[in-house]
Amino acid sequence: MKDHSIHFLLSEFNRRIEITRNEMQSRDLSLPIVSDPTIMNWLTSYDVWCFYVHQCVILKMDILPIWFGREQDRGGALLTIFMPETSIIGCTDHNVQSTEVHPMDNLATQIYNLKLPSKRIGVELDNYWFSAVASLFGFEKIAS
Repeated sequence: MKDHSIHFLLSEFNRRIEITRNEMQSRDLSLPIVSDPTIMNWLTSYDVWCFYVHQCVILKMDILPIWFGREQDRGGALLTIFMPETSIIGCTDHNVQSTEVHPMDNLATQIYNLKLPSKRIGVELDNYWFSAVASLFGFEKIAS
């Protein structure tokens, strides 16, 4: 485990992920997208809050969580998450406040390219920085 900014043992994160995976199974979710900063922190130790760009954590049943955000925020992720750099994916600043492309388009492409399961995706709809509309962008790529 890294020795910076992580306030719990790896065993605690494994316990939290196990709780989440049990809940995924009970709800028949193949891939939850977690965008609430407190829940991202609970799952990964990510501790950099940004209110105007999309950031999230996705979780599959058999791999470590994956952090998603803009490339500029990779450094903050590397300094705070317990996972290795290979668990970080990002999008360029071109996706931020763009009228041409939405960051969720990029996330959907990443999910598709990584061949992550997308049978039933769970999203937080009660979150002021992740709207229900955001969950629609790009997901037709992986919905079929």
